[in-house]
This record gives sequence, C-alpha cells and structure tokens, in this order.
Amino acid sequence: MDEGRDVELEAAIKDLLKVPNEGGKVLTAINTLLAYVGNVLKTPDETKFYKIGALNKAFHSRIAAIPQALVLVRILGWEAGIEKDFFVLKGMLSAATKVLINFLQYQIRYEYRIRMPPYEDYSPAKTN
Repeated sequence: MDEGRDVELEAAIKDLLKVPNEGGKVLTAINTLLAYVGNVLKTPDETKFYKIGALNKAFHSRIAAIPQALVLVRILGWEAGIEKDFFVLKGMLSAATKVLINFLQYQIRYEYRIRMPPYEDYSPAKTN
C-alpha cells in the first residue's frame, strides 16, 4: 500500500465515523473490518483470510449496507472481480495501515465510549 492509499484510508475511517451509529450498525461494521484486518495480520500465511465472501449475508448486513465501510474494504486492498463472488486481498497491508487501524480502535473507544474486546496492537515491531 502506498502513502496515497494510506491518506485515503485515514479519510475513509473519518467518513465512517461520521455515520450515525443507529442500532449499532457502524460499530458492527468497524468490528467486522477490524476482524478482517486482524485475521490477516495475525496469520499472514493463512490464505483463507485474504478472501471475503461477497454473497455472504453477514458481509451484506455489516459492511455492504454502509457505503463508507465498503469503501474501506476496497482501500485496504480487497478487490472485487478477481475471483467470482469474493473480494480478494491483493498484496500485504502496510505499516502505515497498521498504525491507522490502531487509530481506528482508539477512535471508536473514544467516539462511542464503549468497552471493546482487548486491544490488538498492530503497530510495526520496534527494533533496537
């Protein structure tokens, strides 16, 4: 992912956070997006996490129903049309993307003043 896409990602996160959280739909979308990204980051060799079923009911109700969330899926690198009925992740997630995902987790805790599952730190590993 290049710097331009990371800027797009940051703007898309902010756009998603502007959507009213009626019925918890935005929070559900965010948690679903975090699960998609978290699965790839935790187990990068597990290729099943590089695909999202485009016809999946949960995907439609949690992500596709909110245009701003669908934009995030695409900016993160999942592309439609590569494989029938799937969004497929092309390439790897950048270090900047990991930092922005950390930002998103902090932001939703602040915006929605909610308790979330334990915080996942996706920052690039620090070296001495």
